[in-house]
Amino acid sequence: MPRVIEDGGSVATILKPLKIPVYEPGRLPDPVTCTGSIILINDRRDGNPRPSLAVSNGASWDIYSRVDQAQQVTQIVQSPTTVEVTPLVVAAVRDMLPALVTRATQQALPAPMDNQNTGALAQALLELAEQMQAMQGRIVEIEQTALGRVEVQP
Repeated sequence: MPRVIEDGGSVATILKPLKIPVYEPGRLPDPVTCTGSIILINDRRDGNPRPSLAVSNGASWDIYSRVDQAQQVTQIVQSPTTVEVTPLVVAAVRDMLPALVTRATQQALPAPMDNQNTGALAQALLELAEQMQAMQGRIVEIEQTALGRVEVQP
């Protein structure tokens, strides 16, 4: 009677089909004591047995997927979604900009003592308003420049 396993030097030649033990997913043997062992995990879906090959790495069971499972993953990877981030960036800049700009401490202006200083004070307020409007325009330019440099990676 011929032997079932023959010594082929650095490999073993098996002359008959190899029967690998089958385990249920919740009843796997200890992977530490089964280091290097091969088992089948019987994952039943819709009442049909769906065996998956598993190899113990000494700490856990590495489960190998079937071709039909790999095709499902490939379909997910091949259809990426595009996300428009411009509104998110605009909202983030709008929310964070006041926190990033250092504000000078506000000093109370003394009340005018007479009506002669009212004209000079009004002129100073008009100049201040013009400068604030120019700064507001510059902030808008900076926001638009920052948005132009955002690149979306799929």
